[in-house]
Amino acid sequence: MNPLAMYRRNLTPDQLALVMGRHYNRVKLPAAERARRAVAARGTSPEKQDGVKTQVSYRLATLYGVGHDTIEKAGKFAAAVEGRQ
Repeated sequence: MNPLAMYRRNLTPDQLALVMGRHYNRVKLPAAERARRAVAARGTSPEKQDGVKTQVSYRLATLYGVGHDTIEKAGKFAAAVEGRQ
């Protein structure tokens, strides 16, 4: 997937949401795995792992020029389209 696809003007809103969602899902999984490993090494509680996912959504929101909630919703949309619920 081309990360510069967001600059294409011929994408429909649903197609752009799919691009953003796929990008978010691809980036958040490795970040969550890194957080799990860091938590295991530090011995802190799993409730504090949620910050990594939030940081990814904020970073992508800045990149795409939308809110972080939009990125997270687009991730759910992309997962539903791909049938990975």
